[in-house]
Amino acid sequence: MTEPFGRRKDPILRSFGKSEYGRTGTPPSQQAAMREAATRLVHRAMDALLRQETDRAADYVRKGARLSYDDGGAAPLAVAAHMYALRAVLDAHEAGDGVWIDAANNVLDPMSTRNPLALADFRHALTVVQHDYGTTPAEERNLRALTEGQHVATIREMQELEGEELSAVVIDLLEIVHHYDDAVGMICDERGIDHY
Repeated sequence: MTEPFGRRKDPILRSFGKSEYGRTGTPPSQQAAMREAATRLVHRAMDALLRQETDRAADYVRKGARLSYDDGGAAPLAVAAHMYALRAVLDAHEAGDGVWIDAANNVLDPMSTRNPLALADFRHALTVVQHDYGTTPAEERNLRALTEGQHVATIREMQELEGEELSAVVIDLLEIVHHYDDAVGMICDERGIDHY
């Protein structure tokens, strides 16, 4: 599986982070630097979570939450975390055989105690992949079952948060992605799919 938030030029990756340079006078280069810093911090936080260093992961996320908003009002950390989740779902989609949605079914428990906005953002990532990359009728039925009656967020909802509130959502979203990646790996192993 390729690393989430890879360097590929997918349409979903190009659609985020567009600047309205001039509204606050923040140079595009500075905005790009903030987005890049947020991406690095998200990766470091995930690495820490994989090592079960939750305090360190939280420190990285809090640092990311302090990064300046860009001219379009986008919190760099919110965008980076959303794109990380989106990349994970897209990678699973590329594995084929319905892996992406079956893994989501293992992760999205309607009785979950995780942050509701983190769950809603992950559902949004699923719907973006479904919309932009196509699905089978069976996958669409499964996705409908996962999202019907549930909150499906937009990236803007997370961008409206800041500080500890944003950090809490991002940590839970990264935990969801971590469990999702584990589920993808397990399903691929069971089905004999090479997912790397």
